[in-house]
Amino acid sequence: MTNAAPEPDTALDARPDACPYCGSEVELVGASAVYPHRPELAGRHVWRCTACDAHVGCHAAGTRVQGRDGVVTVSDGTLAMGSLANKELRAARIETHRLFDVLWQPPARMSRREAYAWMARVLKLPQEAAHIASLGFDECVQLMHAIEDLTRLPNEAPPVPDAARWLTQAGIGYAVEADGHLTVQAHGDIVDYWPDSDSWSVRSLAAEAQQGQQGLHGLILFCKQRRRR
Repeated sequence: MTNAAPEPDTALDARPDACPYCGSEVELVGASAVYPHRPELAGRHVWRCTACDAHVGCHAAGTRVQGRDGVVTVSDGTLAMGSLANKELRAARIETHRLFDVLWQPPARMSRREAYAWMARVLKLPQEAAHIASLGFDECVQLMHAIEDLTRLPNEAPPVPDAARWLTQAGIGYAVEADGHLTVQAHGDIVDYWPDSDSWSVRSLAAEAQQGQQGLHGLILFCKQRRRR
């Protein structure tokens, strides 16, 4: 699938030089250019794509940041907090943060360090790499599922598949079938999505072309690309 969200870097991407979505140049701007209604970010910086809406904020000057390779870097104010994110990925990271913070903020029983260590185990990441600002879309969904499983009461039925939340946010209609899988209509095609295996296929296309596709983000991109044709 082309134009898929990039995989997170294995090392700290301090000063991105190209957009991972469209390949355009990336520029450093004041945070007020992206967040004009957030005066608390005055003096901070943001890396943003010159062609699309992807961007990422920077650590404040003087912040010590440990990258995925374990190396500590002191920010000069231009050190990216993670990878560039488009609108969908930013929304996923915000929602993931909201759910994750409940695990360690009072009256939670976990400490902040314990919660991040748990995140690293769930996502099979080095502990220094467990930062939501560095997660890809599918990692966010995986982590949200794990949080919901962890916080669900005994014998409580699972909610409607979390995929439904993101399909709705992306403006994509869906139906929940009797067996629990979702069907989506995309430009005349019917797409079947199975949340348990995070896989999808398109009924009207050749089996070798679309059967066995993986990832909710790939499904959303497919639906949007098909619409624009």
